[in-house]
Amino acid sequence: MNFFTINDVSNNLLKSTFHRFPAVFNNFYSPTKYKLSETEVSRTSHSASAFAYGLFEGTGFLGSCGYQPVDILSTGKEKDIFLRFFDTCQVYKELHETKKATFKQQQRAFRRSSLYRKVLQEVSTKLNLESMDYKLLKGIYRLCSYRTVHFGELSTWCEFLTVENLYVLEFHEDLKHWWKKSYAYEANYKIAAPLLEDLLNGIIQSANGGKLNAHFRFAHAETLQ
Repeated sequence: MNFFTINDVSNNLLKSTFHRFPAVFNNFYSPTKYKLSETEVSRTSHSASAFAYGLFEGTGFLGSCGYQPVDILSTGKEKDIFLRFFDTCQVYKELHETKKATFKQQQRAFRRSSLYRKVLQEVSTKLNLESMDYKLLKGIYRLCSYRTVHFGELSTWCEFLTVENLYVLEFHEDLKHWWKKSYAYEANYKIAAPLLEDLLNGIIQSANGGKLNAHFRFAHAETLQ
């Protein structure tokens, strides 16, 4: 993952957010008005820092851009029940330790389907190959995805994939995440209850005249329920 790409995306996102919700960001930064939380992982720290930089750019007194230093809260992995609950919940950890084979079995089964084999055939024909295996097709898909997401332009490798091909390959990638991070097991979504409760409490307190304008959290795929 390119650090500068993350910064650029987060920075631009926050500038857009600032202009879309002027009533929320009508004050200079104050830790009692704006709260930022991240997990104890470098990539979320980078995202949070870039996000804050874009959001409060021009409101501080450091440098030519008017940088405003902010307070970003980070909790240790073994104690973070809000943003890294998948590390703190023993039930969840034990469940997925015993279910690892299930994720792989589901993906292997899908690779044997007519839908997936059709994509293999179509791409191998475009590349003038007699046959193509899963690993090569996965590499083409990843190269296409990476350049599109991180540089905002289509990779040459994308020319070998139709929109229908991309849907099939995306579904294949999502299978593992559905079993591990979505609604396949009760534990997957129940462990997010503390985070949901905290979100709702914050909204209620703000609606009732609380001082906090916004609470930004920077975490991982498991928190997207």
